[in-house]
Amino acid sequence: MAPSYRSALELHQKQQMSQSQIQSLHILSLDNGELSEFLQNEYIENPILDHTPSGSSFTVSETQDFDIPEEATDMVKTYLLDQLNQNDYTESEWRTMNFMIDCLDSGGFFRISFEEVSALLAIPLEEIKTCYETLSGLEPVGIFSRSLPECLLRQLDFLGKRTPVMEKIIQNHLDDIALGHISTVSRSLHISTAEVRKHIAVIRNLNSKPLQGFSTEKIEYITPDIIVTCQGNQWDIRLNDDWVGNYSLNDYYVRMLRGTKDPQLKEYFQQKYERCRFIIASIEQRRNTMIRITESILSR
Repeated sequence: MAPSYRSALELHQKQQMSQSQIQSLHILSLDNGELSEFLQNEYIENPILDHTPSGSSFTVSETQDFDIPEEATDMVKTYLLDQLNQNDYTESEWRTMNFMIDCLDSGGFFRISFEEVSALLAIPLEEIKTCYETLSGLEPVGIFSRSLPECLLRQLDFLGKRTPVMEKIIQNHLDDIALGHISTVSRSLHISTAEVRKHIAVIRNLNSKPLQGFSTEKIEYITPDIIVTCQGNQWDIRLNDDWVGNYSLNDYYVRMLRGTKDPQLKEYFQQKYERCRFIIASIEQRRNTMIRITESILSR
């Protein structure tokens, strides 16, 4: 091998190694929240990186609702009524809207039929519908929705992000999203899995329950990256990142990589495959490094 060629190759290898080290150090520097966002972005762009939702992650499936706790009921009613001017409504309309607010479930959904409210209050059905139109336009966006799809679509309208594809996903495939059946959605709508993932990323940022954790004050929570406990004289170190295990290689696309004869497709999937392996290895290195650092701190 000619000296000039060998020198160029060695320089190229050093540059490649340097780039990998920089990316690995970047992953090491991320806290749990930043790492989660990083993986979500990689998941959207890389079809070989798979994600399996867990019970702790956000899902769009509907769950059983219970009554709003009594101490929160007054807060919710005050917050909603403060957005209205009582002088703009008749005494009957104001009383009806107060009653309808009391009928909200813990998520902020209105499950009672208009006919039932009309019968209970002895008020014409058209007046009930008029009051509902007023209440459903209040904040938080999605309040007084009759169903989860309606709630999500109203939020998309507010954000200006409602599209025909997004509408079909929300109306027909929320269960598939919750179960991680991306390929089912892809085949049904005749779009790529990358497109499906981008739409899902938007949906996951919506509020599936407008009144969930309702408070008029902003509360900030700190999630620890590392949890250290002591029992007797024994210290236990645990990384608070169990959710990382939800990310893995997608078997379907790995098989496609191994079986395809198309050189361009093979090169594309090979690059994505190597990227996934690098990320997973870097995360494992991050975990080991954080444990060793914590052990050193405890020892000190």
